[in-house]
Amino acid sequence: MRTKDSNSMMNELHHVTDLLDAYALGALEAYEVAQVEAHLELCPVCRAQAEVARAIAQQLLLSAPLVAPPAGLKAKVLARVHAAAAQDRAVAEAVAPTSVAANAPDKPEVTRRRTMLRRMLDTMLGAEPLNTEDPVAALLLKLLAEPACEVWSVAGTKDAPKNAAARFVGVPNDREGVLITAGLRNLAPDQAYQVWLLHDGKPEPNALFRVERGGRGHQIVQAPTRLRDFEVVAVTPEPASGSPAPTGPIVLMGALTA
Repeated sequence: MRTKDSNSMMNELHHVTDLLDAYALGALEAYEVAQVEAHLELCPVCRAQAEVARAIAQQLLLSAPLVAPPAGLKAKVLARVHAAAAQDRAVAEAVAPTSVAANAPDKPEVTRRRTMLRRMLDTMLGAEPLNTEDPVAALLLKLLAEPACEVWSVAGTKDAPKNAAARFVGVPNDREGVLITAGLRNLAPDQAYQVWLLHDGKPEPNALFRVERGGRGHQIVQAPTRLRDFEVVAVTPEPASGSPAPTGPIVLMGALTA
């Protein structure tokens, strides 16, 4: 039986040249690392190229100038980490089931509420840490902990930017809710957005608010009666002092009924 010589075996190897630079930089997935290292055991050509790639990668690392971090960077990073941890604790406390053992897995409803709360906070706060002393954030946490809490979708209209949308969070039998918006335009200094609650087609004037970066805004809405007494929530741009009746186009509108 004729055996293959080393040259014929080399000709049958599929070289890994295209992976060697990433291998030297530690940028491959685990399965790719295993593939490359298995090949290098058999292929002196690729081994030599791998050594060159490692040398170049090392030189690149050594040639990068040392840059002093900005003053206060460490404190800012730690503050953000602590704020994120506090927000996670607040989320967990707000939706924790009261009658389930501490080591029991979350029920689907708890998981849904936890996800809902996270999305609400992310939309409301953007990249900012949660301020649990903010009355809007505090009310939002309280509402989403209620079993009867509803989160109504409030859509942008043809007079709103393409990505404008909102959520209205409240308990139908209560009179308070939180409106959280995203994607609205910034208004002129003499204007503000006004919330309207509609009953039998009649708009009741409500809270005024302005938006920040990304068109984000959040405002407590206090209804004169239970939220279930109203069919629609809407938002229009109005004078900064508010208006007794809508004068601007409706930019957000959503149904409050099933």
